[in-house]
Amino acid sequence: KSISGIIRTQFIMPYEKDKIYIVSICFGAFVNMLVNYFLIPTYAGIGAIIGTLLAEGVVFLVQFIKTRKYIPFKVYLVDEFVFCVFGFFMYLLIIQFPKNIYNSSITLSIKFLVGSLFYLVLIFIYIVKFKKDNIIVNKVLKKFHIKVS
Repeated sequence: KSISGIIRTQFIMPYEKDKIYIVSICFGAFVNMLVNYFLIPTYAGIGAIIGTLLAEGVVFLVQFIKTRKYIPFKVYLVDEFVFCVFGFFMYLLIIQFPKNIYNSSITLSIKFLVGSLFYLVLIFIYIVKFKKDNIIVNKVLKKFHIKVS
């Protein structure tokens, strides 16, 4: 849902491609009603969840198909994949902590701080090593007097 929202607000609406948005929403609504019709009587709430997830997937798929010639998705997906890998490494780190040190809220806070710091360090290293041409990165590096070879 978030990706289709980004496509909608960053491309479809500003470039007045409203037809893409309307078509994607109609397809999503149709899929939702169809799946709900068949699954809700048998699976109740789970059927509704499946219908909603499939409908959101269809909305994204239609928007993706209709905008792929305008938006370089491959470039964005490569970056997103890198951040997902970093998130996976963060997960592997934080599951190593004991389940209950003293207090579950203290454990959660420690996991959050360690995981966040680890993730941010990985992102910083990635940006400095591979995104040197980024104007914002260069400004930050200059501000902190960090030289990159």
